[in-house]
Amino acid sequence: MSADPTDKLLVASFLESGKRRRNAEDEVVNPKSNNDDDDIAPAPGLSAAAELGVEVAVDEAGKQPWQEPPAKLNSEEAEEPTQEELDAIAADMIGIDDPVRMYLKEIGKVPLLNAEEEVVLAKAIELGEQIVEEPQKAILSLWEWTRNDTERKTRDKYPQHRLPYKEDSDRIVRRSFEAAQQDGLVQPTPDFHLVKAQRETPGEATKGRLKQAKVIVAEFNAAPDATKFLDLVDFAYNSTHNGDLESRDNPGLWGLYDWSRETANEAIRRWIMAGQEADLFLEMGWDPEMGQAHIKA
Repeated sequence: MSADPTDKLLVASFLESGKRRRNAEDEVVNPKSNNDDDDIAPAPGLSAAAELGVEVAVDEAGKQPWQEPPAKLNSEEAEEPTQEELDAIAADMIGIDDPVRMYLKEIGKVPLLNAEEEVVLAKAIELGEQIVEEPQKAILSLWEWTRNDTERKTRDKYPQHRLPYKEDSDRIVRRSFEAAQQDGLVQPTPDFHLVKAQRETPGEATKGRLKQAKVIVAEFNAAPDATKFLDLVDFAYNSTHNGDLESRDNPGLWGLYDWSRETANEAIRRWIMAGQEADLFLEMGWDPEMGQAHIKA
C-alpha cells in the first residue's frame, strides 16, 4: 500500500514538533553559557519592567525567564527525516488507522439523511430494542406509528422502512384494552391541571388542544371504557409528538400522555403475560428469557 502524502506531512510535523520540544528542554536543563551569574545581562524588557514595579518570575534566582523556542528551527538545527523514514512511519500509521480512514472516505460518498430519515432510523433502532425485552412498548409504538402514518414520505420511498404488523398491533391494542376494562384497569384519570395549563399558555394552537383535551378527559371519566381510552391514548400521542412546538412542551398535555401510555403499556403487558398470541410475539423477535424481568415487573 503506498503512503498517503497527507500522512507523510503529518509524520513530518510530529517529528519537527518533538525535536523542537527536546531542544527547548535541553536548553533549560543544560544551558550553553558557562558565565557567572553576575556576567549575565538582563533580558530585554526586564529593566523596564523593574522600573515600573512589575515583578517577573524566573526559573531560578538571577536567571532569565524561560523563553519559548523559535517557531521553526533552521536547517542547521533541524535533523530532517529521510524519505525512507517518512514512508515507513506513514505505512505504520495507515496500518493502524486504515479502518477509520476507509470509513471516512466511504461515508463521504453516501448522501446524508434528511430530518425525517433520521427519525425513521432512530425509531427502527428503538423498536428493535423494545421488541426483544419490552414487547408491550413495541406493540404500542407500532400501533401509534401505523395509526398516524408517521414519516409517510420516507416509508413510501424506501420499502425497507415500511412498518410491519399494522393489523396485528391494532388488534392486540384493542383486545388488551378490552381485557383491561374487564380487569378494572381502565379507571378515571388523575387531574392534569388542564385549566391552569390553558390559562398559562400563550399560543392559540396549544390552547385549542388543551380545550379538546378537557373534553376528551371529561367524557372518558364520566364512563371509562376501552374505546374511549383508545381515543384518549391516540390524542395524547398526537398532541405531544405531532402537534406544534408549544404543544409538545406543554406540561398538561405531557401529563396526559405519560399517564395514558403507562396505563396502556400495563394493559398490553397483562395481555402478553396471559399467553395471548405468544407465537406472534416470538415471530416478531421477542426473547422471553431476556424480557421476562421487564414483563413481570
